[in-house]
Amino acid sequence: MILRKKEALPLLGIGLLLALLGSLYLWGPWSLKEVTIYHGADEIHLRTRGRTVADALEAAGLALDETYDIFPSPAEPLHKETFVEILAPSEVVVAVDGEELPSLTSGEPVGEILARLGVELGPLDRVEPDLEVFIAESSLVVVTRVQQEEIIEEEPIPYASREKKDPELEKGKRKVVQEGREGIRANTVRLTYEDGVLARRETVATRVVRPPQDKIIAVGTKIVIRTLASPQGPIRYREAIEMEATAYYPGPESTGKWADGFTATGVPAGYGVVAVDPSVIPLGTMLYIPGYGIAEAADVGGAIKGRRIDLCFDTYREAIHFGRRRVTVYVLE
Repeated sequence: MILRKKEALPLLGIGLLLALLGSLYLWGPWSLKEVTIYHGADEIHLRTRGRTVADALEAAGLALDETYDIFPSPAEPLHKETFVEILAPSEVVVAVDGEELPSLTSGEPVGEILARLGVELGPLDRVEPDLEVFIAESSLVVVTRVQQEEIIEEEPIPYASREKKDPELEKGKRKVVQEGREGIRANTVRLTYEDGVLARRETVATRVVRPPQDKIIAVGTKIVIRTLASPQGPIRYREAIEMEATAYYPGPESTGKWADGFTATGVPAGYGVVAVDPSVIPLGTMLYIPGYGIAEAADVGGAIKGRRIDLCFDTYREAIHFGRRRVTVYVLE
């Protein structure tokens, strides 16, 4: 369509008016935006006709690299009033594999810092602080390399000794009928190393490779009657016991002024009465002691324990003369 000159003039005027209005909008006082920038301890106020946060930073004379965190991001548009926060990077040192790797961060998880530094983690490796912790200030991150291995260790199992009565073996005799043998236990031990140093060991499983074998000792119970020649004639006995003998007189010289002259069984104390430990020789047992004669186990004493025997004499002088000696005590049939 061809416009006549009179028709084109009004359209040209409208275009110029729109251009003027646009220029006034862009450059008029109402186009200025209030921006407040927080940068560390600094607070910067400015008015700008810039369109984005990056424009405002440039207007403020701030040249920041990618290590800074800027909120909102530089590409965000400015509003009539905009607040911008700049987080300066902090130095983080990562201690790993005997090295210290420095890095800068303005706030990111530990895991991202390690990934950026190319630090790969094993399944057991330990990181302090945890991978999810955000680092926003100077910090030390420690990576501990953890490795485990399992070994088998053998240890002996001690054997027990037990006695078994044998009616075919003479009483008082003992015989080993089965030797003891240690068993073997296999333990699975888990060793944990931290940065190549053994940190702990724990037993996680155990099994018996070979059970122990008890040592069995036969104890004779068979009574064998023997004959012994003595001044009193042949003595038939069933057991001979080696003992330590002492002597006493039932008067106050040996037993104290409160002694009544009677034994623990009520038998009057006198020659032929002896004191024994009932767990070794039962009370009432008839005995023969060479150098003393026939006697009855009819008394006990506080000091008479185990294989000890105390012989009663009729006089204090006889008891002193006997003294203390080793004797063979024959248990009569």
